[in-house]
Amino acid sequence: MGDLAQGKLTVRVINIDDNDDDDDNDDDDDDDDDDPTYKRVILHKDGYSSAIAFLPESEDDLGHESVFITMVPWEAINGSIFIESNPRGADIYIDEEESGITPHTIPDLAPGLYIIKLVRPSYETWEGTTIVTAGETSEVYVRMEKTHAFGSISLNSDPEGAKIFLDGLDYGTTPIMVGGITTGSHTVEITMDGFRDFTTTVNVTENTKISETYPLISITEPPKGPCSLSITSSPAGAMVYIDSVSKGVTPITITGLTPSIHQVKMTQAGYHDYMKSFVLLPDNPQKFNITMEPLPEPEFASGSLVPVSISLVAVMLFVTRRCRRKKE
Repeated sequence: MGDLAQGKLTVRVINIDDNDDDDDNDDDDDDDDDDPTYKRVILHKDGYSSAIAFLPESEDDLGHESVFITMVPWEAINGSIFIESNPRGADIYIDEEESGITPHTIPDLAPGLYIIKLVRPSYETWEGTTIVTAGETSEVYVRMEKTHAFGSISLNSDPEGAKIFLDGLDYGTTPIMVGGITTGSHTVEITMDGFRDFTTTVNVTENTKISETYPLISITEPPKGPCSLSITSSPAGAMVYIDSVSKGVTPITITGLTPSIHQVKMTQAGYHDYMKSFVLLPDNPQKFNITMEPLPEPEFASGSLVPVSISLVAVMLFVTRRCRRKKE
């Protein structure tokens, strides 16, 4: 009782007779005296759940009895919410109240329904609900979706006046600037009478402007060679392929290439592959400095897999134990 916070404690003691005044057993008064009388002790205190205990009749002539009753505070029956997101670092709002950053556990929540909102820059805001049960932790796992970001492309050709097609749509003739392009890879096609058609890909990043000038190769005048190409990457060490032929790792300078349209491909562990078409002309060496884009973080494992794994272990232990008993 000394552990309870100060306040009013109400104790009620009620006698309970096992015979319950049975009128049909008047002839058995001697036997009735042997039946015990129980005392029910009820405790009430603000901030605690009511506690009940049953005591048999005491043989102490002074009527002194001792009982130890643990009173449970109300907050002990609350629950909690654990929230994880992919990627991590999302701001958590519980019923519009800021509650931390993922991954995070919000403790001491009264049982009931809660509205959860996760906010992270460059990702769609996520909203959902979960139910908190007394004495339990509700687990919420969320994979957040990237927002639709945009960039722009400035395209030109040498000579100017070539037709530009972006992802198959006609955008006019060079020079041209196209805005509001969604982030990601896009296909650029360039055509001009008397010159070879040229197709390449451009990678648009958020809130950036890409400027490219493409030299065109004449159909009537065969180009003279050879040509050279220098490639660096961030990080260094990317494998380089020219027209599907391995040439080494970055940084690298490749010589002896024919004047024509070529394709470069770069690969590196932990990064997206990079591909680009380009034109090589004599006396016009090309230089590329490529920033490799890292792969996304691996997704977290589903929480439902953990109980399954535990169940499988339990089954294996059970089977092993039964086999051992049979051998004995």
